[in-house]
Amino acid sequence: MDLETLLSELNPERYQVLKRCVELGKWPDGRRLSSDEQGTALQVLIRWEARHKPPEERIGYIPPVNESDCDHDHDDHTESALPEKNLIYKSQ
Repeated sequence: MDLETLLSELNPERYQVLKRCVELGKWPDGRRLSSDEQGTALQVLIRWEARHKPPEERIGYIPPVNESDCDHDHDDHTESALPEKNLIYKSQ
């Protein structure tokens, strides 16, 4: 079955089941999803969401950053918070 056929047959209930399978890494009967199955299922979920959900409800959505939410003086303290560079600990 090709991806377009899968997408056309995927209803909201089946979408939820498939999403849960990817989250848990196993099928409803308990069998583990192979890495290929996980990849394909995730592709189906992403494409289905692109057609049926608004962007803010999709997998991987990151809201835009408001400049007012940023703390601009954090750069002044970054250097002092970093560990010493090139430290190598050797066992004696």
